[in-house]
Amino acid sequence: MEATCFLAELEKYVQMGWAIIPIKAGGKEALVKWAQYQRIAPTLEQVLDWAERFPDCRWAVITGEVSGIMVVDCDNPTALQAAEALGITSSVSVTTPHGNHFFIVYPKTVRLEKQLVVMDQKGLTGHR
Repeated sequence: MEATCFLAELEKYVQMGWAIIPIKAGGKEALVKWAQYQRIAPTLEQVLDWAERFPDCRWAVITGEVSGIMVVDCDNPTALQAAEALGITSSVSVTTPHGNHFFIVYPKTVRLEKQLVVMDQKGLTGHR
């Protein structure tokens, strides 16, 4: 992807209110200390600085209230069936080597943890 286009994509994510952080290419290790960004999203200036400092990185969105999204990770057919039964699959998804990540609006008033016993969900403290 052309650099200008890539930076525009990062800017779009920030404008959407997503807390994004750079992660190691080929892995999930954050390249910055990210605990503070679980509460307050980084600024566009911070994100652009990271893009310059880590040109070969990948990017992750911090899930939960800070970004307004939750990711339901269905790594097997049982998890996918449970997510479908609960109506928490979405058209916004990523196919992974083991299944799917479904991006849904973060439920501010409903706690889903008890229903998600067969699925891995990142809502309060994770990043994807």
